Amino acid sequence: MDRPVSADLFTGQMLHRALENLYDLAATGCLLSEEEFLERYDNSWETVSHANLVVYDLAQSVEHYIKLGRDSLQKYYRSHAPFDDGVTLGVEKRLTFTLDEERGYKIVAIIDRLRRRDDGVVEIIDYKFSKGIPSQKDLERNPQMALYQMAVQESWPQYENIVVKQIFLRQGEEFSAKLSPDLLDEARYQAVQDILEIKRALSENEFPTKESPLCKRCPYFSLCPAKRHRLALDDETTAEEELLDAQKKAERYLQLSTESRTIKAELDALKEELLFVAAKENLRTIEGEQGRIKIGSAQKGFPSKSRDLQKFLKISELVRKSEMADVFLDLNEKAAYKDGFLTEKFPQETLDAMRECIIETRKPSLSVSYNKKGAAGTQAPDGSEKD
Repeated sequence: MDRPVSADLFTGQMLHRALENLYDLAATGCLLSEEEFLERYDNSWETVSHANLVVYDLAQSVEHYIKLGRDSLQKYYRSHAPFDDGVTLGVEKRLTFTLDEERGYKIVAIIDRLRRRDDGVVEIIDYKFSKGIPSQKDLERNPQMALYQMAVQESWPQYENIVVKQIFLRQGEEFSAKLSPDLLDEARYQAVQDILEIKRALSENEFPTKESPLCKRCPYFSLCPAKRHRLALDDETTAEEELLDAQKKAERYLQLSTESRTIKAELDALKEELLFVAAKENLRTIEGEQGRIKIGSAQKGFPSKSRDLQKFLKISELVRKSEMADVFLDLNEKAAYKDGFLTEKFPQETLDAMRECIIETRKPSLSVSYNKKGAAGTQAPDGSEKD
């Protein structure tokens, strides 16, 4: 290790290596005893420097994770020995498959273990050392497992009966699922969209920060645009005047922001009352002494992924299965609604199904124009004249 790494994460890597070694030897007819298996795990830690292992849970230590890993392996060994449940087709198996032939997108998958059971079912096995365990629905919609299955199907088309399985080593729990063709298509489509989004970000050099509790585990914390200012302020010896001035401006902004929230709450209440009156009386403009308020209509459309994931995925599925898939594959939900749904370019059956996914994308709006002092006409808040 040449950089700091989470002790939790590194322990997970050590467990993967231990299991890889166990099954590699078993495939050659050399089955390690439980004592030998755990001894090899213990010995593997003797060559690891603890200096770069970071423990983020202050109540724990590196030794805690080493023991937790050992207990997890012991639990696994006792529940799976003598490891003769079918044929291991590969451990840490590296497979390359085509995600999108037209665009030339390929993905490399590294599968923890691939085995063919005695009943002919092929299992794609993924080991986890995480604290939590998923629901069955989470596993069935896990994009990682879907991509693994695509890799196996392309490499071995003769394997038709495939099951994905995640084994949670800490808890000794196993979850299996059979992924439907629709779920695989959905995962493939979403992976393509993710690649297109990455390519767009690369071309525009736009990589917005996404802060989360995991930030404290990031080895690039000091380089992050979201963290640099705080780090500079904490180090008073190197804090530049411009950065200190930015702190003062931030304080003023926060103060005004608090005040604006109070004003916004009152504005929102007035807005709802005005919209209610406008709808009841069928008004498009409401007059005041200082100016007028125009009422904008609500807008409808397809939801974004962040707005309603289930409806977004349903629209994606309908687009993929329609004869217009090649036209709209790269377009967002707004384009699919405006250029496909409203213009009725999709088949009638698809349009009927899409109609159930339409939501209100924008509520009725208010726009303000002010009377121009000393003259007829109106004026917007920024001084621009309005009709």
